[in-house]
Amino acid sequence: SECVGAMVARRDKRFDAAVREAAAARLEQPGHPLPHLILALVHQDRSAFGEGEREALEAIKLEPELAYAHTMMGMARHALGRFDEADEAYQKAATLDPSDLRPLLGLAEMKVQRRDFSGAVKGYLKIIELNPGMLPARQALASLYFSLGDYGACISEGLEILKSDPDSVPALGLLSRASILNGDYPGATTFLQRLRGAQPDLSSATAYQLGLCLLAQNKREEALRELRAADASDPLVQVAIAVAEQSLGRLDASAHLYEQALSGGAGELNPRIRFHRATLQLARRQWVEAARELAQAEGFFVNLRADLFDLPRLYQTVPSESLVLTSLGALYLSEGFLDAGAAVCDGALSGAGASNVLALLMHSSVLARKGQFDEAGGKLRRILELAPRYAPAYFALGEIALSRNDLTTAVAAYEKSATLDPQHLPTWTRLAFGYGKQQAGSKREAALRNWLRLAPDSPVPYNELANHLADSGGDFDEALSLATHALQEAPGQGAVLDSLGWIHYRRSEHSKAIERFQQALKAQMNPELRAEVMQHLGLAYLALGDKASALTQFDAAVATAPESLAAQNSRKLIGQHRPER
Repeated sequence: SECVGAMVARRDKRFDAAVREAAAARLEQPGHPLPHLILALVHQDRSAFGEGEREALEAIKLEPELAYAHTMMGMARHALGRFDEADEAYQKAATLDPSDLRPLLGLAEMKVQRRDFSGAVKGYLKIIELNPGMLPARQALASLYFSLGDYGACISEGLEILKSDPDSVPALGLLSRASILNGDYPGATTFLQRLRGAQPDLSSATAYQLGLCLLAQNKREEALRELRAADASDPLVQVAIAVAEQSLGRLDASAHLYEQALSGGAGELNPRIRFHRATLQLARRQWVEAARELAQAEGFFVNLRADLFDLPRLYQTVPSESLVLTSLGALYLSEGFLDAGAAVCDGALSGAGASNVLALLMHSSVLARKGQFDEAGGKLRRILELAPRYAPAYFALGEIALSRNDLTTAVAAYEKSATLDPQHLPTWTRLAFGYGKQQAGSKREAALRNWLRLAPDSPVPYNELANHLADSGGDFDEALSLATHALQEAPGQGAVLDSLGWIHYRRSEHSKAIERFQQALKAQMNPELRAEVMQHLGLAYLALGDKASALTQFDAAVATAPESLAAQNSRKLIGQHRPER
């Protein structure tokens, strides 16, 4: 009776009462595992995973072959992040009771956390094959497909869930988001309408998304009605209503709403509101006001440098509808409606809108995000025809080339960007990387010094320049000074300690080098860098004649990151210095 009372109390979320009842049952029947399992469940509910693990262990002591006790053990250890132990418990539970799929679900969830996504997909599919009606597995699989960007597969799984549970809020939410990202706005509209019926307390958020979907289908009046049903105090909603009003030609109402959103403390939304307001000013041919708004909108759009545009020349003949579509495009891009964003940008550039450089910028960004790099590059080159000194276009062309591993084209574009805008920090960081790959030593040093000039408070350029000077046989004293400064800014950082060790090694100060490399290995770092430090430490030992210690470090480098450059170099050194057996 105490166990029944404990389960009822747990169902009602009266956890203290559940613990009392289960504890009483444990005293009544000290040899029975059920009270321990109930306590384990209650502790799980309260996120007291250590206590849950202890109760599961007590149940296993009483009945070692009880599968569910091992499942509870796995769940507790899983929540505590002890994945290897959880894996062992889940595997034991699955062996004891192959009909219980909860251990398999736990194993699949751990694969997600370990970023073994293909293994997780296989695990969820196996569960669904064994029990097609196990909705938690389908929901988890649909969520995983969504996070992997496979929206079609996500939609397929979501629809399967709806066959069993037509009002599943998680499934309808996933289906609506996946449909939006898949460009199926009518489908998203249907799912959002069903979601509103299934969970009315989501009505404001649902109305907002519905309004955007209707806007994306060019149903502007319907969209406005839905947006007005959302939370009118939310600046995000105010901006969307303002864009809808602007799209219907009601510019004064739109301007008032933008002002309202700004005065309401929109925070991070401010640069985007400025961009929308600039499209209003451009439509009214108010050039000074538009330039002022765009100057405050640069936080919204990464390549926006409106001061480099001759707005009167470029926008004198651009029609209002082109600017409406530009404003819509900004809204769609911000909310993940990429297909709608691409469509309106394309429309904004038709006919007399061909010189709408803001639409060109957005269109190039959308196309690049969709992987259409040739088309994105074409839009950027069109900007350069209209504004030849627009350095951000060259930088963006460099980014596209770099993403395609075309280093020569990327470096050439970055060089043009640096010539036109020598104050742009990201250009110099990219050039430092590119010149390093091209082994253009003097150019790399110049790029690193410009990086340091623009970011004097960051330890990274100090460390990079120190490494370069050490590797190129430059001024070792300056290299040591730079790396020492970097360590002051980033105490205990492994990469900087490695740089200091390498500089000492290059100065033939091998004992000091070993000390720094050993310090570096105590720091947190990725396997590739750790392997490089181990190789460097091995070289320092080798320079002092300690071949055994050197070979130990070379072996460790190979084991730590087998595919890394440091591992390749270590294998060569092992071959040179390990005696034949």
